[in-house]
Amino acid sequence: MIVPVKKFTAVTLADNARKLIDTLGRLGVIQLKKLDESEFVGFKEIVSEEAKEYENLYEKLNSLKNKLNASLKKPETIEFTKIKPSLEELKSSIEAFEKRIVELEEKIKSVKEQLKTLNESKPILQILKNQKINPGDIGEFKHIFAKAGIAKTKLLPSLMLRLKPRKEITFREAAVSPEETFLYITGLIELKDWIEKLLTTVEFKEFKLPLGIPNEINEAIKWVEEEIKKYEDELKTLEEKWASLKQEFEEKAGYLEVVVRYGLDVCLAEGNLLRSRMMVVLQGWVPINKIEVLNSYLDGFNKMVGGSVFYVYDDPLPGEDVPTVMENPKLFKVYEVLTRQYGYPSHEETDPTIVSTILWITMFGIMFPDFGQGLIILGLGLIFGFVLKRNIMGLNFAKLGKLMIGLGLSAMFFGLLAGEFFLLEVKPLWPGLIPGWVKTSSNVVWLIKIAIFFGIAQIILALTLSIKNYLKAKDWLEALLGEKGLAGLLTFIGIVFIAFHFLGITVIPGLISFPELKMNVLKHWSLALTIIGVLGIALKPILAREGATMSLGALIETLISSLANMLSYARIAGFCIAHAAFALVVAELMHANPALGIGLGLIFLNLFSLTLELMVVMIQALRLLYYEFSTKFFKGTGKPYTPYKISINLNNAIKH
Repeated sequence: MIVPVKKFTAVTLADNARKLIDTLGRLGVIQLKKLDESEFVGFKEIVSEEAKEYENLYEKLNSLKNKLNASLKKPETIEFTKIKPSLEELKSSIEAFEKRIVELEEKIKSVKEQLKTLNESKPILQILKNQKINPGDIGEFKHIFAKAGIAKTKLLPSLMLRLKPRKEITFREAAVSPEETFLYITGLIELKDWIEKLLTTVEFKEFKLPLGIPNEINEAIKWVEEEIKKYEDELKTLEEKWASLKQEFEEKAGYLEVVVRYGLDVCLAEGNLLRSRMMVVLQGWVPINKIEVLNSYLDGFNKMVGGSVFYVYDDPLPGEDVPTVMENPKLFKVYEVLTRQYGYPSHEETDPTIVSTILWITMFGIMFPDFGQGLIILGLGLIFGFVLKRNIMGLNFAKLGKLMIGLGLSAMFFGLLAGEFFLLEVKPLWPGLIPGWVKTSSNVVWLIKIAIFFGIAQIILALTLSIKNYLKAKDWLEALLGEKGLAGLLTFIGIVFIAFHFLGITVIPGLISFPELKMNVLKHWSLALTIIGVLGIALKPILAREGATMSLGALIETLISSLANMLSYARIAGFCIAHAAFALVVAELMHANPALGIGLGLIFLNLFSLTLELMVVMIQALRLLYYEFSTKFFKGTGKPYTPYKISINLNNAIKH
């Protein structure tokens, strides 16, 4: 259901602006409206320079929180009079944390890099020791250079062919693994660049040793071990400081976040005000069921400021961008997601949530009639909705679970009527049905007719809602002559009557039946309904000055869609028959081979039904709901009601 809204306008002294904004924000029932200066002579828009600064501080706090992986501890209560630290104080507090975090982070990073270098040098030193090479023997000297490292074994032959003829170059090699070989190369300093180019051809990885390492190999190994121990101790100390800083941040930054968010909310809200030299004016939208509590708040505020606030409520003007307030009974609240997936209803439309919920659940149950499987769906819905209650892999399992509860109950109800329990056929509760009813062709025809009748009822309901929406919006031409107005409804009902009389359809045996007229239907009075509707649809574009082409297009689209949409509901019967056919397969398998019947029939087909068939039926029910039903009356062009709230929603009440 859609709650009507009123336009709230308040005028007060400029000195009261922030107090009024705070009062309205803590109540959280008004969606503030951006005002146009041209509508209020003498008033100008307020440009808040503080908003950007608060936004930067809020982003900085979030960045520090993510860097520390901290969970902020928000205070249980905050006295309103204390939420007034200046921007400079907030900046100072946050920047002090930022400086400490950055400095400590840099130190930890530096120590980890040193540890990485030292640990990587241990196997290098062991190779050098085995080859009786000291760290002091590697590097650049006055006339010669020396390099040590690892090369690819398979690439060495070509390198050796080029180096062996050069007497001024010496090299030593030793296998490290089947793929890699240790190389120690010395030569004249003038040949260094040439040697380095050659070494790239064998994917040479030069040894890098820590700065300050002793020249003698045994001393170097001992020094590395001592340095590793020293840096590990230092890293442990730094990590303890990091944990302590994180704890301090969690305890203090929760308050800072609340205060910064509060300041940001107030500054952003002030951007919706218009100010004169002495007065401010604001407007917003408030649901009519919130006016009483708003009046109570404003009366108290008015006493506090000496009665200097004037406020009124007005109806929205035609063409105003009015938000939509959806408010449905608790039982249907979760199913608002079905409506929102298609779009928000405008304030002039009918909220289809309750009707859509009933239709979707009913169509699902008819297409998936199985008491046992419905019980499983119900159980999963209760677990997802009330036990897990969290997002998993991006899916909101709490909402999904609550949606599944209705589907499970519907499947159980229609499963009892059809006599199915985990694809086992039992006594149906529907009068006259017996197990294996799908094998009787008359039952199949009867089910298809029921599905078509159900679809016809839905389309008539949708067109009726469409007429109501047009009347509510005072669009008389569309309400009377539109293809989704009265003319469209008459056309559809006329087509239904013509089809029923042509075929001789029996709706309810003994009560409602249509004689078979064949071509004599062209003489029946029901044809007049279709003609009247068609003339109206054809006339509407001409009266609206849209042209004859639009008239012809609307007429063709209406005639085709009326038949197509009506017959589309036959899929309800199709999926029900398919599910009943699975039960027949299980029965045949159990009769032929019990082991095969249990394995392939009861286990596999039930798993199949509870996965792929379940998803397909849910999607097909949604398809009928959205395409065949909702498109007749629901535009979904509305905008959600988002009341202005100050973000200090703590566990306990805020003290004023």
